Amino acid sequence: MKNKPLFSNKPFNTHELVCGHCGLNTVLYLYGICVDENHKYHHNGEGIWYDEKLLKDLVKGDSQWQSNEIGSLFGICSHCGLPVIFGGKRDNRFMYPRPQKFNAIEHLPEDVGKIYNEMRSCFGANNYSALAMLARTLLKHIATEQGHVFTTKSDFVESVDFLKKEFFPKVNSNFINQVKKYATEVVHDLTILEDKDIANNIMLFSEQILKMVYELPNK
Repeated sequence: MKNKPLFSNKPFNTHELVCGHCGLNTVLYLYGICVDENHKYHHNGEGIWYDEKLLKDLVKGDSQWQSNEIGSLFGICSHCGLPVIFGGKRDNRFMYPRPQKFNAIEHLPEDVGKIYNEMRSCFGANNYSALAMLARTLLKHIATEQGHVFTTKSDFVESVDFLKKEFFPKVNSNFINQVKKYATEVVHDLTILEDKDIANNIMLFSEQILKMVYELPNK
């Protein structure tokens, strides 16, 4: 297997993903090392080297590693310049921060953008209850901003119904009811939301509302 010197003026490779820091589709400039179970660097006596196949497998999430191999890799985001760390053994891999699911949205007000990116981070970290709480706050804020006047104490339910009527009148009612039901239960009943599919629906609804309200009118 051919090895290459690690530290040079250029990274050994690049990798496209959604950066866990800035939330944008970006390119990582990749650097890395390969160490064994005793945390000894693989090298040839002239400096630290890396195992090219192992590091490529590490990026891809490939599990075909030898049991005594530990891969370490870091990439530098070409947009924000912050590092993304990969590592672990084949049965215990990790990546930090994880790539954010859902799309970055243009033309968001700064406060709305920060809340949305926190929601994306919560989803990536499996913190679905926190995601639901943030979604309640965000959707109520947007409904108020769009001119809705609340008439009952169920202001979040009203918010979702108003946004559905204004922007997605044909969306399946079961989908909307999930958003209302579980985001409400997390806050009022101290229910822990563990269902990824439900969290995904809350995120999907929030993402589409943000696109309709902020992004598309400014295209």
